[in-house]
Amino acid sequence: MKIKFMNKIFYVLFLSAFSFLANAGFMFSTTLSGDQEVPPVATAASGMAMGELTGMSGSYVFTYQIDYMDLSSPIIDIAGGGHFHNAPMGSNGGVVHLFDTDVFAFLGTTSGSIMGDWRFDDATNPLTDALAEQLIAGNIYINLHTQNFTGGELRGQLAVVPEPASWFLFAAGIMTLIARRFRKV
Repeated sequence: MKIKFMNKIFYVLFLSAFSFLANAGFMFSTTLSGDQEVPPVATAASGMAMGELTGMSGSYVFTYQIDYMDLSSPIIDIAGGGHFHNAPMGSNGGVVHLFDTDVFAFLGTTSGSIMGDWRFDDATNPLTDALAEQLIAGNIYINLHTQNFTGGELRGQLAVVPEPASWFLFAAGIMTLIARRFRKV
C-alpha cells in the first residue's frame, strides 16, 4: 500500500515539474552591432537588448528593453524606425512586429532606450505561437534604421539565455525523488 502511495506522489511531482517548465519564462539577450547587418555596415554604434517570453500557447507575451548608443545619424521612420524581423542569423527576413507605437519617441535619436511588449492580443502583428517558436529557436532579430543606413545600422539576433542552475536544480530534485522511491524502508 505504501509503495502505491509513493508511486502516486512521484507521478504527481514529476508531472508538476514538467507543467512548471512548460509555463516558465525564457530570458533572451543580444548585442546590437553593424556587423550583424546583412550586408554588414561599418559603424561605431552599439547596443544591447534583453527580453522575457512568458505565457503559454495562445497567450505569449514578450517584454523587451533595447539600449543603443552612438548611432551615426538619427533613427528614421522606415516601418517605425525599429522592429523585429523573422530570419536566422546571416539572413534577412520580413518585419513581424513594430516596436510599441507609444514608444516611437525614439525616432530622431542617436542614443536611448526602447521598452515595450509584444503580445498575443496585439491588434496588428500579434505574437503568435509560431512566432514564439521562432523566437525560442533564435530566428527573431532586432533592427534599427537610421538616416545614414536606411537598411539598418544596428542588428541583434535574440537568443535564449541558458539557465544551467534551473536545470541542475530540476535534475537534482528528480534524482532525489527517484532515490527515495527506490530506497528500502
